[in-house]
Amino acid sequence: MSATIVTGAGRGIGEEICRAAAAAGHRVGVLDIDAAAAERVAADLDGAVPLHAAVNDEEQVLAAFDHFGSE
Repeated sequence: MSATIVTGAGRGIGEEICRAAAAAGHRVGVLDIDAAAAERVAADLDGAVPLHAAVNDEEQVLAAFDHFGSE
């Protein structure tokens, strides 16, 4: 199974990319600075993992990737 992490995934184009990736059979990491938005999108997709991080914060991004990898 392929895995995809989408940034800005809590709404708009990012959300639609998550939906397309999930429909294609990918395991999806829904990454957004807005944790509630990431959780909302992930809850709609089988096997998706909500991830909270600001993409300009390297430590947060690395922690999100580690969390995704451990799920």
